[in-house]
Amino acid sequence: AVMPNRNSSPSGVASTLETAMNDQLDFQLEPDRCGISIQQMPPLNNPSLRTSGRLRVNSIKKYLLQKLGLKDAPSSIEVLCNGDPIGDELSLTFILRTRWFNTNKILTLKYRLSEEFAVSQRKFNSTDTEEES
Repeated sequence: AVMPNRNSSPSGVASTLETAMNDQLDFQLEPDRCGISIQQMPPLNNPSLRTSGRLRVNSIKKYLLQKLGLKDAPSSIEVLCNGDPIGDELSLTFILRTRWFNTNKILTLKYRLSEEFAVSQRKFNSTDTEEES
């Protein structure tokens, strides 16, 4: 028979709180400067963040839109790790474990306008015709 652990709280509140505290991780959010210029975005005032490792990329996109004062949809932004766009459903912990190989450096994610969004904005704001090939 398995004996209950008498040291744990009956409600599990203490272990949940402990897990939440251990779940925190630090990361950086920086504009991607490798892409084409129409995809570039301004830097954040404070690029260093600490949050739950369970935070998903979609929430990071919403945070970026809010901090940069943009009214666009989260799909207008790409978040990248090591130059590769990462899916909205991925958590920071998952990215850290599977995509970030610089273990001696803080997790650094880059952001930029998605190519489709940048091109549509350019067409909307431009009178140039690009019919010649």
